[in-house]
Amino acid sequence: MNEVEILNASIQFDFPVQTDDGRAASFAGHLYRARGRRRGILQILVHGVTYDHRYWDAGRINGKDYSYAGYMTERGYDILAIDLPGTGASSRPDGDAVCFDYVASALADAVTQVRKSLGGNDLVALVGHSMGTYLLVHTQARWPVADFLVSTGTGYSSADLPSPHGPGTREKALLEPYSTFSTEDRARVFYYPPATDPEVIAYDNATLRTSIPRQIWKDSIRYRADPQEAGLMDVKCPVLIQLGEYDPVLPGRFLDAERRQWPLDTTVVTDQVEGVGHSLNLHRDPERGWSSIDRFLRN
Repeated sequence: MNEVEILNASIQFDFPVQTDDGRAASFAGHLYRARGRRRGILQILVHGVTYDHRYWDAGRINGKDYSYAGYMTERGYDILAIDLPGTGASSRPDGDAVCFDYVASALADAVTQVRKSLGGNDLVALVGHSMGTYLLVHTQARWPVADFLVSTGTGYSSADLPSPHGPGTREKALLEPYSTFSTEDRARVFYYPPATDPEVIAYDNATLRTSIPRQIWKDSIRYRADPQEAGLMDVKCPVLIQLGEYDPVLPGRFLDAERRQWPLDTTVVTDQVEGVGHSLNLHRDPERGWSSIDRFLRN
């Protein structure tokens, strides 16, 4: 593999999160400050299963920059990229001791704290990838801290589709307190090969791949299957739904079906990113999707 450059500096904050076993636990948030003129919008980024915050800041590989955080800070956004409990720089609680309610409540508190530290007047955009989207919907429905919500790489319609990982794969993974997918499975499901540098896939599997507490993953499956319980009817802020054209988790052709899951009186913008798969940030031309999110937030 050629040299990988990590280009962006961040400041780490640790936020407490409740656990069922009463042991102290925390999750990390990595704050990237806007460069140049600030736009006045704080983006909160939450990764999906098998990733941590580096999904949003993978660095430069073979001369190509794969950092969503770098792209957005150059355009004036402040960024707080989260490591969910048990991933990245966060503490490692028991795999069944931390659930969606605990993480969402702690995340809402963290948003309030960081927004206050930036002056208290910023708008807030919650941006999720895959499972991270379900957590952010849960957060916004119960503790509405955001002015915008961005869903990428998944949706509630995916509960009606067969798993792209194959029968029993997810169930087998969830036998472990900390769960993940194999490198082969990730390469097959997360990427659309014609639009991907093979060295990015190798770097992803060797460096970015991680595991996640079982209960968090199980909760995401539960809420995905029940939009009513998930709280979709309670999300009133503008929403952007972004799907990759060739994403086997939820292909772009399901955008209309996904829009119908949301309340008619909620502003929902749909966007298909042509020629990419599930891990939208790690395909050859990620700026297509990033510029769409930028336009949505600016408008």
